[in-house]
Amino acid sequence: RSRATTGAAGGARTGKGEGEKRRDAAEAKGKKDQNDEAASVRAEGPDSDSEEEGEGGEQRLVIKLDKKQEKKLQDRLKKIDKPVNATTSGESSVVYLGRIPHGFFEKEMRAYFTQFGEVQRLRISRNKKTGKSKHYA
Repeated sequence: RSRATTGAAGGARTGKGEGEKRRDAAEAKGKKDQNDEAASVRAEGPDSDSEEEGEGGEQRLVIKLDKKQEKKLQDRLKKIDKPVNATTSGESSVVYLGRIPHGFFEKEMRAYFTQFGEVQRLRISRNKKTGKSKHYA
């Protein structure tokens, strides 16, 4: 005779040992705790001390700093705000262009790049004997 297996309550083997069952229960508990914590943060709303409402109704985390930390942060932000771009300090920049297609010569290239700023010098590399473009500038 063969026995029909019923559900887990009927004594059927599920294939998991006791260790696996405990680990699954611990994982499920951990996920539940994370979900509860996230729900409590969302439930606090914009009136709480830890969050403020940003643009578009979004909530953002606000961290309160003491005076020493605030000064350190402002100093670092000032360093970031300094211009790194050479064009803002009056210096020129050099741009290398490769794989230039045939027909995109100095005249066309100057017309294209003037939309981004002043072009001081433009030189397409050419073969000395034939004068044909080497397809880079």
